[in-house]
Amino acid sequence: MTSQRRFFILNETIPASETASMMCRVVSDKLFPQHKYAPFPALSSDEPCHNTNMIVPGITPLPQISFERREFIQRVKEMELSTALASFFGVDLKRGKEDTVELCAAVVKRYSLEQPELYFKKLMENELYARDVRKMLESSSSSKAYLVTGFLTATGAVWKITTGHSRITGFKAAAPTPAFIGLPVPGIAPSMDPSWTTIDTIAREMCVLDEEIFAVAYSEIRFSYTFDKSAPRFAKATPTVGPPKRTKARHLAMGTTSDTVIDVSSDEDDEPVNRERATKLMVVQEISELASSKDSFLLE
Repeated sequence: MTSQRRFFILNETIPASETASMMCRVVSDKLFPQHKYAPFPALSSDEPCHNTNMIVPGITPLPQISFERREFIQRVKEMELSTALASFFGVDLKRGKEDTVELCAAVVKRYSLEQPELYFKKLMENELYARDVRKMLESSSSSKAYLVTGFLTATGAVWKITTGHSRITGFKAAAPTPAFIGLPVPGIAPSMDPSWTTIDTIAREMCVLDEEIFAVAYSEIRFSYTFDKSAPRFAKATPTVGPPKRTKARHLAMGTTSDTVIDVSSDEDDEPVNRERATKLMVVQEISELASSKDSFLLE
Protein backbone atom coordinates (compact mmCIF):
# COMPACT_ATOMS: atom_id res chain seq x y z
CA MET A 1 0.00 0.00 0.00
CA THR A 2 3.03 2.30 -0.18
CA SER A 3 1.68 4.04 -3.28
CA GLN A 4 -1.41 5.13 -1.34
CA ARG A 5 0.45 6.48 1.66
CA ARG A 6 -0.16 10.15 1.07
CA PHE A 7 -1.31 11.54 4.44
CA PHE A 8 1.72 12.81 6.37
CA ILE A 9 1.34 12.38 10.13
CA LEU A 10 2.12 15.77 11.66
CA ASN A 11 4.68 16.40 14.36
CA GLU A 12 2.16 18.73 16.00
CA THR A 13 -1.61 18.39 15.71
CA ILE A 14 -3.79 21.31 14.63
CA PRO A 15 -7.02 22.38 16.39
CA ALA A 16 -10.24 21.45 14.59
CA SER A 17 -11.14 25.15 14.50
CA GLU A 18 -8.76 25.40 11.51
CA THR A 19 -10.73 22.85 9.49
CA ALA A 20 -12.86 25.39 7.60
CA SER A 21 -9.85 27.33 6.23
CA MET A 22 -7.30 24.50 6.00
CA MET A 23 -8.00 23.33 2.46
CA CYS A 24 -5.74 24.85 -0.22
CA ARG A 25 -3.39 26.50 2.21
CA VAL A 26 0.16 26.65 0.89
CA VAL A 27 2.71 25.57 3.50
CA SER A 28 6.50 25.45 3.66
CA ASP A 29 6.88 22.39 5.93
CA LYS A 30 4.93 19.17 5.39
CA LEU A 31 5.18 18.07 9.04
CA PHE A 32 4.70 21.54 10.59
CA PRO A 33 2.09 23.19 8.34
CA GLN A 34 1.27 25.82 10.97
CA HIS A 35 4.88 27.06 11.02
CA LYS A 36 4.52 29.16 7.88
CA TYR A 37 1.65 29.20 5.42
CA ALA A 38 -0.26 31.28 2.93
CA PRO A 39 -2.61 33.08 2.88
CA PHE A 40 -0.96 35.22 5.55
CA PRO A 41 -3.03 36.84 8.31
CA ALA A 42 -4.29 40.33 7.50
CA LEU A 43 -1.30 42.68 7.74
CA SER A 44 -3.43 45.72 8.59
CA SER A 45 -6.92 46.59 9.77
CA ASP A 46 -7.75 47.78 6.25
CA GLU A 47 -6.80 44.46 4.65
CA PRO A 48 -9.74 42.08 4.25
CA CYS A 49 -9.61 38.51 5.46
CA HIS A 50 -8.56 36.28 2.59
CA ASN A 51 -8.70 32.76 4.00
CA THR A 52 -9.43 30.17 1.34
CA ASN A 53 -12.96 29.53 2.59
CA MET A 54 -13.69 33.27 2.39
CA ILE A 55 -12.54 33.42 -1.24
CA VAL A 56 -14.22 30.17 -2.32
CA PRO A 57 -17.14 29.38 0.02
CA GLY A 58 -17.69 25.67 0.48
CA ILE A 59 -14.12 24.75 -0.50
CA THR A 60 -14.00 22.17 2.31
CA PRO A 61 -15.85 19.05 1.12
CA LEU A 62 -17.98 16.83 3.31
CA PRO A 63 -15.82 14.28 5.13
CA GLN A 64 -15.85 10.51 5.00
CA ILE A 65 -16.37 9.27 8.56
CA SER A 66 -15.19 6.05 10.17
CA PHE A 67 -15.86 4.92 13.74
CA GLU A 68 -13.72 3.01 16.22
CA ARG A 69 -10.72 3.40 13.95
CA ARG A 70 -7.45 1.65 14.76
CA GLU A 71 -4.21 2.36 12.91
CA PHE A 72 -0.73 0.95 13.38
CA ILE A 73 2.16 2.66 11.61
CA GLN A 74 5.76 1.54 11.75
CA ARG A 75 8.89 3.11 10.33
CA VAL A 76 12.33 1.51 10.38
CA LYS A 77 15.43 3.35 9.23
CA GLU A 78 18.97 2.05 9.04
CA MET A 79 22.21 3.80 8.23
CA GLU A 80 25.35 1.76 7.70
CA LEU A 81 28.93 2.79 7.03
CA SER A 82 29.81 2.06 3.41
CA THR A 83 31.90 -1.03 2.68
CA ALA A 84 34.77 0.98 1.26
CA LEU A 85 35.06 3.23 4.30
CA ALA A 86 34.64 0.32 6.69
CA SER A 87 37.51 -1.52 4.96
CA PHE A 88 39.76 1.54 4.95
CA PHE A 89 39.27 2.56 8.57
CA GLY A 90 38.66 -0.89 10.03
CA VAL A 91 35.44 0.39 11.53
CA ASP A 92 32.05 -1.34 11.68
CA LEU A 93 29.15 1.04 12.13
CA LYS A 94 25.38 0.69 11.91
CA ARG A 95 22.65 2.90 13.31
CA GLY A 96 18.97 2.14 13.35
CA LYS A 97 15.80 3.91 14.36
CA GLU A 98 12.34 2.43 14.72
CA ASP A 99 9.22 4.50 15.29
CA THR A 100 5.78 3.04 15.87
CA VAL A 101 2.52 4.91 16.27
CA GLU A 102 -0.70 3.26 17.30
CA LEU A 103 -3.92 5.24 17.06
CA CYS A 104 -7.26 4.23 18.51
CA ALA A 105 -9.93 6.85 17.80
CA ALA A 106 -13.68 6.95 18.34
CA VAL A 107 -14.17 8.98 15.14
CA VAL A 108 -11.83 9.68 12.20
CA LYS A 109 -12.86 12.07 9.41
CA ARG A 110 -11.14 12.21 6.04
CA TYR A 111 -11.39 15.38 3.94
CA SER A 112 -10.17 15.09 0.34
CA LEU A 113 -10.39 17.74 -2.35
CA GLU A 114 -11.00 16.53 -5.90
CA GLN A 115 -9.18 18.36 -8.71
CA PRO A 116 -7.34 20.79 -6.39
CA GLU A 117 -5.63 22.50 -9.33
CA LEU A 118 -8.99 24.00 -10.37
CA TYR A 119 -9.58 25.44 -6.90
CA PHE A 120 -6.03 26.76 -6.79
CA LYS A 121 -6.51 28.51 -10.14
CA LYS A 122 -9.67 30.15 -8.82
CA LEU A 123 -7.94 31.21 -5.58
CA MET A 124 -5.06 32.75 -7.55
CA GLU A 125 -7.53 35.19 -9.06
CA ASN A 126 -7.64 36.80 -5.62
CA GLU A 127 -4.91 39.43 -5.49
CA LEU A 128 -4.04 38.93 -1.82
CA TYR A 129 -3.93 35.13 -1.98
CA ALA A 130 -1.75 35.27 -5.13
CA ARG A 131 0.58 37.79 -3.47
CA ASP A 132 1.09 35.56 -0.43
CA VAL A 133 1.66 32.39 -2.48
CA ARG A 134 4.28 34.12 -4.61
CA LYS A 135 6.07 35.36 -1.51
CA MET A 136 6.08 31.84 -0.09
CA LEU A 137 7.69 30.42 -3.23
CA GLU A 138 10.18 33.26 -3.60
CA SER A 139 11.34 32.85 0.01
CA SER A 140 11.69 29.07 -0.26
CA SER A 141 15.27 27.80 -0.53
CA SER A 142 14.01 24.89 -2.65
CA SER A 143 11.68 27.08 -4.75
CA LYS A 144 8.72 24.89 -3.86
CA ALA A 145 5.85 24.72 -1.38
CA TYR A 146 2.95 22.36 -0.64
CA LEU A 147 -0.75 22.81 -1.32
CA VAL A 148 -3.07 21.19 1.25
CA THR A 149 -5.38 18.85 -0.65
CA GLY A 150 -6.73 16.75 2.20
CA PHE A 151 -6.45 16.04 5.91
CA LEU A 152 -7.55 13.65 8.64
CA THR A 153 -9.09 14.54 11.99
CA ALA A 154 -9.50 12.34 15.06
CA THR A 155 -11.89 12.66 18.00
CA GLY A 156 -11.53 10.72 21.25
CA ALA A 157 -8.05 9.54 20.29
CA VAL A 158 -5.58 7.43 22.25
CA TRP A 159 -2.02 7.68 20.92
CA LYS A 160 0.69 5.17 21.76
CA ILE A 161 4.07 6.30 20.47
CA THR A 162 7.28 4.31 20.73
CA THR A 163 10.71 5.43 19.56
CA GLY A 164 13.70 3.12 19.60
CA HIS A 165 17.35 3.76 18.71
CA SER A 166 19.98 1.10 18.15
CA ARG A 167 23.69 1.58 17.59
CA ILE A 168 26.24 -1.09 16.72
CA THR A 169 29.89 -0.02 16.63
CA GLY A 170 33.14 -1.92 16.52
CA PHE A 171 36.49 -2.30 14.81
CA LYS A 172 38.65 -5.01 13.34
CA ALA A 173 41.97 -5.73 15.07
CA ALA A 174 44.61 -8.20 13.86
CA ALA A 175 47.81 -9.31 15.62
CA PRO A 176 51.08 -9.19 13.57
CA THR A 177 51.95 -12.32 11.57
CA PRO A 178 55.15 -14.24 12.50
CA ALA A 179 56.69 -13.37 9.13
CA PHE A 180 56.10 -9.70 9.72
CA ILE A 181 57.93 -9.74 13.08
CA GLY A 182 60.89 -11.70 11.69
CA LEU A 183 60.10 -15.22 12.84
CA PRO A 184 60.89 -18.06 10.37
CA VAL A 185 57.76 -20.04 11.22
CA PRO A 186 54.81 -19.10 9.00
CA GLY A 187 51.53 -18.54 10.74
CA ILE A 188 48.08 -17.11 10.48
CA ALA A 189 47.36 -13.67 11.87
CA PRO A 190 44.74 -13.94 14.60
CA SER A 191 42.06 -11.29 14.42
CA MET A 192 39.40 -9.95 16.79
CA ASP A 193 36.26 -8.02 15.98
CA PRO A 194 35.02 -6.39 19.20
CA SER A 195 31.70 -4.56 18.93
CA TRP A 196 29.21 -2.78 21.16
CA THR A 197 25.42 -2.64 20.85
CA THR A 198 23.30 0.08 22.45
CA ILE A 199 19.49 0.10 22.39
CA ASP A 200 17.31 2.90 23.76
CA THR A 201 13.50 2.88 23.75
CA ILE A 202 11.05 5.60 24.76
CA ALA A 203 7.29 4.97 24.96
CA ARG A 204 4.47 7.36 25.76
CA GLU A 205 0.69 7.36 25.66
CA MET A 206 -1.66 10.32 25.20
CA CYS A 207 -5.43 10.66 25.37
CA VAL A 208 -7.04 13.52 23.42
CA LEU A 209 -10.80 13.98 23.67
CA ASP A 210 -11.16 17.00 21.36
CA GLU A 211 -11.12 16.79 17.58
CA GLU A 212 -7.73 17.58 16.01
CA ILE A 213 -6.12 17.51 12.58
CA PHE A 214 -3.32 14.96 12.76
CA ALA A 215 -2.41 14.13 9.13
CA VAL A 216 -2.33 16.13 5.90
CA ALA A 217 -2.07 15.35 2.16
CA TYR A 218 -0.36 17.69 -0.28
CA SER A 219 0.39 18.51 -3.89
CA GLU A 220 3.65 20.22 -4.70
CA ILE A 221 3.70 23.79 -6.02
CA ARG A 222 6.51 25.29 -8.08
CA PHE A 223 6.98 28.16 -10.49
CA SER A 224 6.57 27.28 -14.16
CA TYR A 225 8.12 29.65 -16.69
CA THR A 226 6.85 30.82 -20.05
CA PHE A 227 8.26 33.32 -22.54
CA ASP A 228 6.88 36.83 -22.08
CA LYS A 229 8.46 39.89 -23.70
CA SER A 230 7.07 42.17 -20.97
CA ALA A 231 8.33 40.05 -18.06
CA PRO A 232 11.73 40.45 -16.38
CA ARG A 233 14.34 38.47 -18.36
CA PHE A 234 11.50 37.58 -20.75
CA ALA A 235 10.31 34.79 -18.43
CA LYS A 236 6.92 34.86 -16.73
CA ALA A 237 6.77 32.84 -13.48
CA THR A 238 3.43 31.21 -12.69
CA PRO A 239 2.75 29.10 -9.55
CA THR A 240 1.67 25.68 -10.78
CA VAL A 241 0.21 22.67 -8.98
CA GLY A 242 2.00 19.35 -9.50
CA PRO A 243 0.90 15.77 -8.78
CA PRO A 244 0.05 14.54 -5.26
CA LYS A 245 3.04 14.44 -2.94
CA ARG A 246 3.78 10.83 -2.00
CA THR A 247 5.39 9.91 1.28
CA LYS A 248 8.75 8.19 1.53
CA ALA A 249 10.05 5.48 3.81
CA ARG A 250 11.29 7.96 6.41
CA HIS A 251 7.82 9.46 6.91
CA LEU A 252 5.17 8.29 9.33
CA ALA A 253 2.17 8.23 7.05
CA MET A 254 -1.27 6.77 6.45
CA GLY A 255 -3.11 5.57 3.38
CA THR A 256 -6.72 5.85 2.33
CA THR A 257 -7.80 2.23 1.92
CA SER A 258 -5.91 0.23 4.52
CA ASP A 259 -6.47 0.32 8.25
CA THR A 260 -3.02 -1.10 8.86
CA VAL A 261 0.00 0.48 7.24
CA ILE A 262 3.37 -1.06 8.01
CA ASP A 263 6.45 0.22 6.23
CA VAL A 264 9.86 -1.32 6.82
CA SER A 265 12.36 0.17 4.42
CA SER A 266 15.60 2.05 4.10
CA ASP A 267 15.54 5.82 4.14
CA GLU A 268 15.04 7.74 0.93
CA ASP A 269 15.93 11.41 1.01
CA ASP A 270 14.68 14.20 -1.22
CA GLU A 271 18.10 15.85 -0.97
CA PRO A 272 20.96 13.35 -1.53
CA VAL A 273 23.53 16.06 -0.80
CA ASN A 274 22.24 16.46 2.76
CA ARG A 275 22.15 12.69 3.28
CA GLU A 276 25.75 12.34 2.07
CA ARG A 277 26.84 15.18 4.33
CA ALA A 278 25.13 13.58 7.32
CA THR A 279 26.78 10.23 6.57
CA LYS A 280 30.23 11.83 6.40
CA LEU A 281 29.70 13.62 9.70
CA MET A 282 28.56 10.36 11.30
CA VAL A 283 31.65 8.55 10.00
CA VAL A 284 34.05 11.19 11.32
CA GLN A 285 32.34 11.22 14.71
CA GLU A 286 32.36 7.45 15.09
CA ILE A 287 35.98 7.06 13.95
CA SER A 288 37.17 9.69 16.42
CA GLU A 289 35.25 7.98 19.23
CA LEU A 290 36.69 4.58 18.35
CA ALA A 291 40.28 5.69 17.77
CA SER A 292 41.27 5.81 21.43
CA SER A 293 39.43 2.54 22.15
CA LYS A 294 41.13 0.78 19.26
CA ASP A 295 44.63 1.96 20.29
CA SER A 296 44.19 0.90 23.89
CA PHE A 297 42.78 -2.47 22.84
CA LEU A 298 45.75 -3.25 20.58
CA LEU A 299 48.22 -2.26 23.31
CA GLU A 300 46.59 -4.69 25.68
